[in-house]
Amino acid sequence: MGAKKLLIYLQPTFQVIGIQIGQDAFIELLYRNYLLVRRVRSKRKTTFSNHWMRKYPNLIRDYIPTAPNQL
Repeated sequence: MGAKKLLIYLQPTFQVIGIQIGQDAFIELLYRNYLLVRRVRSKRKTTFSNHWMRKYPNLIRDYIPTAPNQL
């Protein structure tokens, strides 16, 4: 659950206790107490050319087109 949705769910409890807190202050409070979930950075994805499946040769490696839409 995100911090914004958590604040919406906790708002009635805060009103009973007498606490007024805004969205930015609540997120800052969670951050300072290490309660926010860290983002997971994705690793770089590279091409794995050493696989077991058949690999076809590049047939257009030395081909130079001389007109538009020419294959």
